[in-house]
Amino acid sequence: MPWLSPADLQRSHFEIGSGTCLQPLLRFSDRCAEYLFVDLEGDSHASAEGVRQAVKQLGWGAEARGTVAPLVLDGIEVAASLTHDDIELAASPSAVLSLAAETLGSHQSTVDRLVREVDPRQPQWGLRCALTRQIEHVDGTVERRPLTLRIMGGEGIPTLVGLGGLEAPPLSVGTVQTGLGEQHDGPLAELFRFQASRSRPLPSMWVRGRVIPAHHPLDPHWPRLQPAPPYSRVGQVFTGWVSDRHFDLVHDRRRTVAAWIEGDPSTPPPLAPPALTIGPHRILATRLDRAAVDGADVICLPAHLAATLGVSSLPHVNIVERPSGNVLSPIAHGLRRWAQTDRFRSASRAVLVMQGYEDELGTVTRFLSSLEGPAVQVLLPMPLDFAAAVRAASTSTNVAARS
Repeated sequence: MPWLSPADLQRSHFEIGSGTCLQPLLRFSDRCAEYLFVDLEGDSHASAEGVRQAVKQLGWGAEARGTVAPLVLDGIEVAASLTHDDIELAASPSAVLSLAAETLGSHQSTVDRLVREVDPRQPQWGLRCALTRQIEHVDGTVERRPLTLRIMGGEGIPTLVGLGGLEAPPLSVGTVQTGLGEQHDGPLAELFRFQASRSRPLPSMWVRGRVIPAHHPLDPHWPRLQPAPPYSRVGQVFTGWVSDRHFDLVHDRRRTVAAWIEGDPSTPPPLAPPALTIGPHRILATRLDRAAVDGADVICLPAHLAATLGVSSLPHVNIVERPSGNVLSPIAHGLRRWAQTDRFRSASRAVLVMQGYEDELGTVTRFLSSLEGPAVQVLLPMPLDFAAAVRAASTSTNVAARS
């Protein structure tokens, strides 16, 4: 059996130039159990050590907060040298470079570099890591999701093309602060436009991110990522994304990261937002506004939203502070504290806007399904968050059985 095959790519979230940043495993475990990272600059020893340290740091951060470690490393298999016999290509090496050149016609410098420097037949290194994503629920039980992470040396676009990604793409693709890969006019954007023009299948989302400017994280003059058709809509925004590396001029490892999806951002929203009903509770795909705050007996929301709406000092508003470390608090902890307050217990109507890892929405649906207190309205403005809640609600029985 090959170390890597086109079938593995199709089941994976595919990251280019990510190093050993494990954030995708903390965000997408509800939709994806396999991950493939391709990094041109690393090596097997440094990457294996990077994974170990990243898991340890997450564990230390969780221990300091008194929470369950979000990731557990169960083992690492190191392949110091991968030959062409270990990787099942969907096309010959020469065809891979030819296809890459065809899709990147307007990026001649990239094509020249690929032809000059990249040979898919040359040995590469690889790691296969077995990990467990741990998610705590409000009742104290811990859900455990087995994950597989492959990291290999190489160039991202030839790997994607060589594994048949033009005909059968990965589940999703990520490029966070690669320098060029996340840009709307970069080579990966060109590849996706090429695919769309030929009505070929595309990854469900493209996760793109940049460094936060050192002088001020909200600087309006800092160039933001632009839509990259066909990925023109923001489907999800990630809080507390921390990279495993920094750059010479920017030592802050935080990143502004969003998942972009296909669609027209100018399309007006529906008159009635999509809703998911769980008993007396509702999850709505809509944004928070002042009317929701004024109409609730009790509300829980992140600090920056409370400040934006000017409700931080209201007695019925419970504030979730912005994370200061490298680990977000489990959603279950915020729900548990909120549900134990006297104001929540005596309320008739409650409103919740969450902050935490995006793959923990099953914690919310399970909490609502067993809640005997007030009718709760959960507001999820991002379409991928709402889709995750729908998936979680449909599998809540299975989740409870695995916990």
